[in-house]
Amino acid sequence: MAPPKLWSSTAGAAACASGARQSPINIAANDVLADCPAVAVADVAIQVAPMAIEFFPAACTFGELVIEPSVKNWEVQFTGCAAKPHIEVSARTASEGGAGADCRRFHFHSVSEHVIGGGYYDGELHMVHANADKSKYIVIGVMLAANGNLRDNTEVQNYWARLAVKAQELVAPPAAGATEKPVDQKELGSQDQEPVAADADVADPYAMLPAGTEYYTYLGSLTTPPCTEAVTWVVMAEPVTVTQNEMRVFRESMAKAHGSLVDQSGSNSRPPQPLNTRHISLCTL
Repeated sequence: MAPPKLWSSTAGAAACASGARQSPINIAANDVLADCPAVAVADVAIQVAPMAIEFFPAACTFGELVIEPSVKNWEVQFTGCAAKPHIEVSARTASEGGAGADCRRFHFHSVSEHVIGGGYYDGELHMVHANADKSKYIVIGVMLAANGNLRDNTEVQNYWARLAVKAQELVAPPAAGATEKPVDQKELGSQDQEPVAADADVADPYAMLPAGTEYYTYLGSLTTPPCTEAVTWVVMAEPVTVTQNEMRVFRESMAKAHGSLVDQSGSNSRPPQPLNTRHISLCTL
């Protein structure tokens, strides 16, 4: 995979260089409109409208998840689930389409892609939702802050433990006929971590949301090729906290999966893109 500055040379990815509504962005205080106004966007006939979002986790289990390395990250997919987690939104503009969107996949970046107030976070979670024909997306971004041995969200490690197992399998594939290795908390690199979820446990991606309900919203794009400009971003204002050790193990899993596609700090992130004529609204779920 070429570095971001060369993405526009990828087939079908001209928008990566020529698009006016690219993501991620720097969410600067002087560009944020408080009180969640609906603001017109100069180059498109739609508005960013306040959204009331309801979350429905469905009953997909950890054992049904499909985890694969993709372009510069690990993709956790719900393709093996009979019912996918989904969101229902209200107060959308008519031109944006349907009010429901399935969570197709989620993935993590390190460091964060969005910059808030001029500063990066240690990581960022993206939950990618799409309408039925996949013509419009709502991506929910959650900032991840590594803070010593402290954490305020235990759900992240349930997924990172599985990424660590998958990464090790890429380095040393199991022998033919061997049974799949069970997920063990030791895969997180520490004996004192809480046990991770079992295969039969429900995988609720929305359990990784922060307690706070404020979010920044703007119109943007996918952050990897083809950089499609059909995304309503919902970037949570409050981060969730993971331990330094958990972040280290995640970055190691990235290095095993992608090698030279991440830098020495384990970064797999696209730099912030120009805001241009867009506005950012600060809203509440």
